[in-house]
Amino acid sequence: MTHRTIDLPEQIYKELMKLKQKNETVSEVISRLIKKEKPIKSIKKFAGIFQNFSEEWESIERALYKDRLRQTNERTLNFE
Repeated sequence: MTHRTIDLPEQIYKELMKLKQKNETVSEVISRLIKKEKPIKSIKKFAGIFQNFSEEWESIERALYKDRLRQTNERTLNFE
């Protein structure tokens, strides 16, 4: 196995050590972090996700709108 030496700023090294588990090597920590599930990079992936549920989604939107109106009316201020 090939070994490489890398330079890390002290703060990065300290944070890496905080993430290191008891019986884990630094290489294993880095490997674990690299393999972690990556966040979705684009919201476009969700475009059309509710296409087959349009009636249900419209019902949800109406309920949310009604609730927002109700909350707005309850917050009416009286300056008397």
